Amino acid sequence: MTIILVLIGIICHLIIYYTYLNQAKYRKGMLFAILLPEGALSNPEIQIIQQQYSRKIKINNRWMIVSYIPLIALHSLTTFQVLYFIGWLILMIFWLTKPFRQALIATIVLKQEHDWYVNDKQEVSGLLVNDDGDEYWRNGFTYDNANDRRVLIPRRAGIGITINTATRTGKIIKRSTIFITLLCCILISLMMIRTEFNSPKLQITQGQTIVIKYPMYSDNFLVEDIIGVSIVDNYPKVKKISGVVTLNSLRGYFRSSKLGEIRMYITKRNPPYIQIQTKSGYIFYNDKDPEKTNQWYKKLLVLHNQTVNMMKYKSNIK
Repeated sequence: MTIILVLIGIICHLIIYYTYLNQAKYRKGMLFAILLPEGALSNPEIQIIQQQYSRKIKINNRWMIVSYIPLIALHSLTTFQVLYFIGWLILMIFWLTKPFRQALIATIVLKQEHDWYVNDKQEVSGLLVNDDGDEYWRNGFTYDNANDRRVLIPRRAGIGITINTATRTGKIIKRSTIFITLLCCILISLMMIRTEFNSPKLQITQGQTIVIKYPMYSDNFLVEDIIGVSIVDNYPKVKKISGVVTLNSLRGYFRSSKLGEIRMYITKRNPPYIQIQTKSGYIFYNDKDPEKTNQWYKKLLVLHNQTVNMMKYKSNIK
């Protein structure tokens, strides 16, 4: 999980950083997504804005690099790691684009003061006005122009296209995107919180099947698949393959140097633990109440012994 989250973070980080780092360069007649005549670049105030922008975005980038440390450090605490990652990703988008928004506003102010307009004046309601289209671009990448019927517009900042959020279709796409994004974040957060505060539940069905219910990592196996059942005061040291690790629990699939791949459904520092050896590997389980753990152990042991005796009996008859 940690490797996947870090890789996603690095990819998003690099795309955002280098996309906006290059906005301080004069390209296609624009600086910070604002149309400017080339002569404006010699203005000392514009040069100061460029210098400040390059310095700020590099400083913000260093802070974002530092913010990877908690993400990696939370490797053993899956729930908190995922929740941190969601908040971290949102913060990264805001934090790395903040210098760009500041530079864009400062550049527009200078453009208006010095009358640095590129396009000819347009007639609006009988009056000639300057219109380079800068006011339709929010943050340089969001386009909002009710007078433009196009839905998809080439971006000023970065590559690709963006939507015209002033059109009916654009509004639907914008609202749907925001809704789906928020819904996904909420569902993922609730799912992780649910795994944090729910405990595994062991059940024995009438069909002689042992069921361990737990969000995302439920398990089941037949009583006849049990090779041995024992109760222990300690569990082996493990490395997570896929599962949920918190300060107080281990749930999911793990690997032990002695036992190989094992399934863990335990509350830490709360012995005893039931060790179940099956044909497919080892399973460790305990209840928050040690007395219930002992009761489950006795039930499983009785079922296992009954099954072994039944199999011996059938073998002797043959």
